[in-house]
Amino acid sequence: SCDKEAKDMEILVMGAGLVGETIALELGKAHSLLVIDSNPDRIKDLDGHQGIRGLVLSVTDKDGVRDLIHKVDLVVGALPGFLGYEALKMVLEEGKPAVDISFFPEDPFSLAKLAEEKHTFAIVDAGVAPGLSNLVAGFEHSKNPLASFTCYVGGLPKERKWPFQYKAPFSPLDVLEEYTRPARIRRQGRIITRPALSEQEILHFPKIGSLEAFLTDGLRTLLQTLDIPNMEEKTLRYPGHAALIQALNEAGFLDSKNLESGISPRKFTSQILKNCWKLDEQEEEFTIMKVLLEREQERIEYFLYDERDKETGYSSMSRTTGFTCIACVELVLEGKIQKTGILPLEILGQEGELALAIFQKLESKGISFQVQRKIK
Repeated sequence: SCDKEAKDMEILVMGAGLVGETIALELGKAHSLLVIDSNPDRIKDLDGHQGIRGLVLSVTDKDGVRDLIHKVDLVVGALPGFLGYEALKMVLEEGKPAVDISFFPEDPFSLAKLAEEKHTFAIVDAGVAPGLSNLVAGFEHSKNPLASFTCYVGGLPKERKWPFQYKAPFSPLDVLEEYTRPARIRRQGRIITRPALSEQEILHFPKIGSLEAFLTDGLRTLLQTLDIPNMEEKTLRYPGHAALIQALNEAGFLDSKNLESGISPRKFTSQILKNCWKLDEQEEEFTIMKVLLEREQERIEYFLYDERDKETGYSSMSRTTGFTCIACVELVLEGKIQKTGILPLEILGQEGELALAIFQKLESKGISFQVQRKIK
């Protein structure tokens, strides 16, 4: 299928949520797409846009989905985490390449053998963090080994509303999951776990002010792929947010075991928070990421800031995640991916020209890193 011209290749996009929709609208401008989602309203909004055919279909309908995968050249996975792994497995079983932003909890490398056997590949975690942060780590580490990697990242509303001063661009359940799962980090070459929300610190950013940072379990594939002795990821929020979450957790609101009523406190809490954390369609928000890298003689900082694009209405989270995913799709269509297996972005980043190509594609959309290098 790689003999086709890039523009003639058919793409299947699984999932038309916040980011999936952005990916579909943008890819449809230059390619022919088939988009599936179980929600008829989402499909109605997309169907008939340039280059897009929409179909109401759930990925749990395995036969229906397999038929579609069979007909296309490339698949983009933009599903909720709990559906992502099984869907990606189906794609690889059909021998098709994939770019995935489902951020599923399972280990993507458990699909490596399948991908190798089928002579295909999946670019996984193709978002911001995980995603661009991994790309930066792989890119810099391959040039000259790093001693430490710290990623600070968060998406926040511009307006700070009491009590949480937070809006979730995706499901509150996923956010609460991130707030409760122990954080795996690496210290002096050893992988250790720390409670989520621990090791809080305050950072100062120009134009934004003070934000708090705390450990979360965001390193994912990096713990297996790069031998950087010290690595951690911290989530950024407005100061005071973590203490509220810790209070909820301590009181039992975030427990995952079902009560007699048949629902878990965590599920119930996430339903309550849905309204309070809902990001309105045109609400001003921003995504911020700071990656600190250290070598023996050098300290490097990559800084990324993005906000809602008023012209397109795309949120910063949709832009930074969606355009990273699209850049990876374009590399596949251009025939630039020569490897097979499971490819998180740090693996792509180790090939300097792939990293530079992704940075360039993002820059054309107004998403760029400010990089500072200091000799120690």
